[in-house]
Amino acid sequence: MEFIDGLKLSDCLDVLKDSERKHVCIEIGKNLALLHNSSIIHGDLTTSNMILKDDKVYFIDFGLGFINDKAEHKAVDLHLLKQALESKHYRHFESCFKDVIDSYCKNINDKTSILERLDKVEKRGRYKNKKSK
Repeated sequence: MEFIDGLKLSDCLDVLKDSERKHVCIEIGKNLALLHNSSIIHGDLTTSNMILKDDKVYFIDFGLGFINDKAEHKAVDLHLLKQALESKHYRHFESCFKDVIDSYCKNINDKTSILERLDKVEKRGRYKNKKSK
């Protein structure tokens, strides 16, 4: 296993210049699409599991990762990343996730089914703790 001598993205994303942050988020979307096109699911996709080195983003810690081609698992990866960006990088959340998802959509093979499933995953999470009156 190779050691990547870079910065943990969770520690540096918020302090990057806008143009650098945009580049990083585009890289995240592209890299995630490449993983998903190969049926690789990360399972714990947060900026704490990414290293930034020389303008490249490396995904690390595949301890919860697995191989699967289902849109559900790909959508859950996206949803976890979205939640991580929203909670840890809230000041830049909207622009960051937009750049990630735009890049992801340009590079993923089955965009429609994954985005439809992402919508279902988000609705499931949003209302799961609400009780009906």
